[in-house]
Amino acid sequence: MKFKKFTPKLRSIVFLSVFLLGDLLVLIFIIHKSIKEIHVLNKSINTERARLEEKYQKRRSAKLTVENFNKIKGELPSLETAIVRAGDELSLVTALEEAASKNNVSQKINLSPREGKKDFGDRINITLTVDGYFQDLLRYLNDLERMKIFLIIDNINISLAAREDERRSGKIRALLQGHLYYSNE
Repeated sequence: MKFKKFTPKLRSIVFLSVFLLGDLLVLIFIIHKSIKEIHVLNKSINTERARLEEKYQKRRSAKLTVENFNKIKGELPSLETAIVRAGDELSLVTALEEAASKNNVSQKINLSPREGKKDFGDRINITLTVDGYFQDLLRYLNDLERMKIFLIIDNINISLAAREDERRSGKIRALLQGHLYYSNE
């Protein structure tokens, strides 16, 4: 009954205040909770998307690896002869000596110990000191390039011969520094 004593203007303000307070409570309790759930769902969706993308990239990488392996599978036997196998060190030295003899150059071979000790694909450094005429040296380098074993030359240093009489005759000295690979298999 006391409510009737309020003026219509005051009743409207009270009603509007109660209505706004109710809306505010709805916003706070219902919509805010929904917004939190949306953020949690968004975060989990992004996490799942990243996981699926990573899985896709791994699968794609594996597929490319298999394709590349299938492409080079036919070349593997020829590539296996490109490395020095245990016990074949003498054949390497013999091949180098034959190339030097064939091209009328003298050489000194220096093989370093294996670096990696991994048994397959160990790197062996090699230094070749070659004395002779320029044309003979070029033919010798051509024969090295045609060898079955991959001999990777990292540095070539060409200078005049060590002795004066050899310098006058036009001989030169070449220092070839490089590496090759070794396998215990």
